[in-house]
Amino acid sequence: MNIKLAILSMAYLLTWVGNWISFEPLDKSFHVLLPETPSYSIKSMDTEIGNVEVEYYFATLDKGKDEIIFSINKTSYPSDFSLAKMDSSYYYILETTREGLLEQLKGRCLYQGPANQADVVGDRFSIVYQSAGDTMVVNTWMLPKESVLFTLQTFAPISKKLAPEINKFFDSFQIKI
Repeated sequence: MNIKLAILSMAYLLTWVGNWISFEPLDKSFHVLLPETPSYSIKSMDTEIGNVEVEYYFATLDKGKDEIIFSINKTSYPSDFSLAKMDSSYYYILETTREGLLEQLKGRCLYQGPANQADVVGDRFSIVYQSAGDTMVVNTWMLPKESVLFTLQTFAPISKKLAPEINKFFDSFQIKI
């Protein structure tokens, strides 16, 4: 019930840009273009460092065999937990995420390098993997800002790895905090 209410309350922050929507959550922490209104869920976890909250946003383009899935995870750590680029915590999270995806998907890394968004310096990587007999690719950008980590991902058939919609998604993302 709460998730449905959250989606309805976010609706007034949507505007159409071409056939895509301009999306901004209620806290205005980021802005992005998406092909549809994203689904939303949230999870809180008590950890050794304190409460960690993860907000999940998902949207899909071309449902079916050629679909592209767009994902944004906003992970909020306790305010005294710094994800500054020089901090080893960020690198640990980055490596754990990349290695976890490689193991889970039984894939191989196609690319890894820097990802920059205004004053935020992060990392990106692409992993190719097999799913139901099809070759797929997941593109991931990880952008740390203070005590918040934004993880953007696209999941697509390898034939769409360079689709303009993927660039549109990543290029439109703006951190507002």
